[in-house]
Amino acid sequence: MLKKSYVLEQDQYLADLNLKTPASQFTFLVAPTGVGKTTYTMEELRHQFELVVILVPTQNKVSELKNHYGTVTSKYLFFYGNHSPDESVRNFKGVIVATYDKFDKIMGLMTPSQKSKALLVVDEAHKLYSAGSFRDDALTPVLWHLKNRTIPSALCLTATKTDELFNQLKIKIDHEYVVEHSDPIVRNIEVISLLKGDQYTSIAVIEKRIKQLKKEYEKLPKNHPRKTILVRVNSREKCHNFRCYFEKKYKLKCLVVHSKSKNDSEVREIFESQKIPQGIDIVFTTSIMDEAVNLNNEQVEIDSVFVIGKQAHVEELVQFIGRLRLANVPCCILLHTEILQTNQDIETVHQKHLKMMDEFITRVYQIGEGLSRLVHDYKFYQNEEKIQNIYDIINRMNESFKDWFDCKLFTVYNCKSIQNIASLVSTLYQMDTGHIYSSFEYLAWRIKKFLPNSEITFIENDELETPQHVKDFFDEQKNLSDQAYANSIDLGISMFLDEFQSSTFKPKTLKEISDKFIQTKQKNEDYIDDLVLFAGDDIPHHEQTARVLNETIYLAQHISNLHDIKEILIQKRFSEISKVAEAYAKNEFVRHMLRKFYGRTPEKYLCDGHKITGSQASTLLNLSSMKNVQPFSIFLKVGLFGFKQ
Repeated sequence: MLKKSYVLEQDQYLADLNLKTPASQFTFLVAPTGVGKTTYTMEELRHQFELVVILVPTQNKVSELKNHYGTVTSKYLFFYGNHSPDESVRNFKGVIVATYDKFDKIMGLMTPSQKSKALLVVDEAHKLYSAGSFRDDALTPVLWHLKNRTIPSALCLTATKTDELFNQLKIKIDHEYVVEHSDPIVRNIEVISLLKGDQYTSIAVIEKRIKQLKKEYEKLPKNHPRKTILVRVNSREKCHNFRCYFEKKYKLKCLVVHSKSKNDSEVREIFESQKIPQGIDIVFTTSIMDEAVNLNNEQVEIDSVFVIGKQAHVEELVQFIGRLRLANVPCCILLHTEILQTNQDIETVHQKHLKMMDEFITRVYQIGEGLSRLVHDYKFYQNEEKIQNIYDIINRMNESFKDWFDCKLFTVYNCKSIQNIASLVSTLYQMDTGHIYSSFEYLAWRIKKFLPNSEITFIENDELETPQHVKDFFDEQKNLSDQAYANSIDLGISMFLDEFQSSTFKPKTLKEISDKFIQTKQKNEDYIDDLVLFAGDDIPHHEQTARVLNETIYLAQHISNLHDIKEILIQKRFSEISKVAEAYAKNEFVRHMLRKFYGRTPEKYLCDGHKITGSQASTLLNLSSMKNVQPFSIFLKVGLFGFKQ
């Protein structure tokens, strides 16, 4: 691979470098946030190639680009959400922008001539190895075509590339261009370890800053605009709870940004204007803002950035901080679980970590290759009928082994079973995330790989605890949430039964209704949320009703009577029951034992005094001894992966 470095002077952008992307070659471009990668791909590359296919990870990004370029339909096409690729792709010359999940359909529509002259651009290419745990279906076609070079020219772009993770994808790169600033921004990052903290102690830290700002505002003119605090919390529920707390206690204007709120008018304004509007005191967001939007707020408009918890990979930290294009404000990483300090040589620590990851993935690949023979040699059954469908077989294989490997070993593409590279490598990404927080020194070292000029400090706070009034508030919120869920059960079940009632659809089983919902959801991922939202004012708790409906749909796939489903919802046992139901339906080890059991006339053992009630069975599932004793899992981890207990 040929590597070349470029330096951007002040006020220079990628377009100023006159970069040429070689035809019939694979190129990787690593460039910081805010240097004009979007402009380069949307405007410059179409002068080098007849057709440019740009893949981006989020619908919001496609929508943003469509708002900017969509008026020129002769040069640009956009596919995302319900906007699927169509015949307009054939013989098109220009730029096609699409989410990852639309790529396979685009490839099916492109002519051989188009493919030979096209450039495939993968924006935010780090998603290829980081998002496979939840987006493997969308990523598999992209990875397959990149590996097989069905389009001979490709360009991958990102601001953050971890070589050791990308290399596991086995995609051959011919050229790598690395672009840097001559004078990079100095980011101030503070890592605070809350030694006596819990999941809500960060509230007290943000509270302190709010009180300081209030004092500052008292000295300013009354109409002086307030500054915004940006808080990254990797949980939709916590985002809403945090907003509720600060709105009630401090009468602040707060905004929540995540995948389910992206269509709210105030959130859409952020994505469309690429600015947080004035008057917003705090924005609570999940990882959706890591790539979805650039924030062009001035320095005087943003106060600070808080990142809560250890869930963010160093790439996500850098991407999130980089959303601020103009403002350079203090960033605080709040950790309520322990992070050590060490005197060890960090390079040695890193190499040891890489070796462990490499050994893990090598063993999993080997095991996967061995197990792949089962797809053809082992006979899978459903209700005594041999399963012939390759998709059902792969689902069985993945369900049987997912608890051991924390990933899906296989997937289906082009009607053939293949190793699920996206899911496998994303497991390494999660392992890497965990190790990043093994010590402050290692965390700082990894951040500086991407932000070499950053100033990173460490503070241990052994005094701050979650105030009692904060605990009381969130206890009350939980009680209210539980009550809202309980009150939504009947309504959610009614919606499940009534939605598809018609003279032409007369289901005989709950599963038939569930199948209908699932088919509709596959066409529109927001279907359930929209269904509840627009059902009228009779639904007091939209979020909880949608949750009940989703859980009912899933349970109806495995449980045939409504009484049991309702009882599971009332007892809030969905997670446990769904796991057992999934294992019973698809886990081959469980099913093998059941077949052996029922093949030995078990009725002679299960009569009279040996019978147990549903309540007793439920209690049995909850016994700690049942949860802790997992001999085969332990054997696998020790014998195959070398992990010590």
